[in-house]
Amino acid sequence: MLTRLREDIRSVFDRDPAARTAWEVLTCYPGMHALWIHRIAKTLWDLRLRWAGRFVSHVGRFLTGIEIHPGATVGRRVFIDHGKGVVIGAGAKILGPIFVGDGAKIGSNAVVVREVPAGATVVGVPGRVVEGDAVGAVRFAAYAVVQDCDDPYAKAIRTLVEQSQELDQTVHALRAKLDRLERQLDERKKAPDERAEGSDGPLRAVK
Repeated sequence: MLTRLREDIRSVFDRDPAARTAWEVLTCYPGMHALWIHRIAKTLWDLRLRWAGRFVSHVGRFLTGIEIHPGATVGRRVFIDHGKGVVIGAGAKILGPIFVGDGAKIGSNAVVVREVPAGATVVGVPGRVVEGDAVGAVRFAAYAVVQDCDDPYAKAIRTLVEQSQELDQTVHALRAKLDRLERQLDERKKAPDERAEGSDGPLRAVK
């Protein structure tokens, strides 16, 4: 029990640069309180004391603002920061019986509808993987914000915009060439009429 408690506190220090003391973490971090209450609710749920598990989970939600279904399995070293309104289980932003791999990061407002591989970062609606690291070489990114990480959808949109700009330039160049050709054609049509008007009159037959 004490070992697990120390591990929880260490997990907070590893992920939250604002954490200062162990006492502060123990007393002022609702994310940790929610996890501790969930462990009690989970134990009751697994003992088939389903109403008791639900009730403990309900009390945890009332105290912390974080709802974790008593049937949910939460691994070690989980950290919930700014947890007001967070829901884990059916109907939450992680939907269904989904496996989230070791070291994975879920971005703000992401809706995860499929399994997340180890070390991946998931963002967007629906959630999509934007970064993957090898297990054991995972670096933590607060709030799943990663530097120099291209969103594939944003990259595709940028490509479409660039292609659209190129098409606009091509159409503009073709229009300019067409205008020049039309002017040249008009000039050629006018040229015989101008020569006729500049002559000395109709030709006379020579006897």
